[in-house]
Amino acid sequence: MEVLDKVTIETWILPHLSLGQRGKDIKVDPIALIEAIIYKLKTGCQWRQLPVKQFFDGEKLTWQGVYYHFNEWRKDGSAPAARLETSLVERLAAQQAISGFVEHST
Repeated sequence: MEVLDKVTIETWILPHLSLGQRGKDIKVDPIALIEAIIYKLKTGCQWRQLPVKQFFDGEKLTWQGVYYHFNEWRKDGSAPAARLETSLVERLAAQQAISGFVEHST
């Protein structure tokens, strides 16, 4: 399940997040982790209802693990910077889609 494409996540979100800052690297794919967090935030589902098996192929990660990383990024201040970048990317994509629609319709 893809919420944002991988290039957007690598370019606009990952550089703002603290990954392995405390000597512990993330043992799962950080892109899948971010996709799971974005899915939760966009759908409004409860953390316990997060469909982690859809995001992590064969890796054992529970909703608590996803929440742990989300909460750590929120506490160290890196999540707001990533959220700002994501909203900018979404606005640019929407503007490009609108301008492309206008160009093709004339």
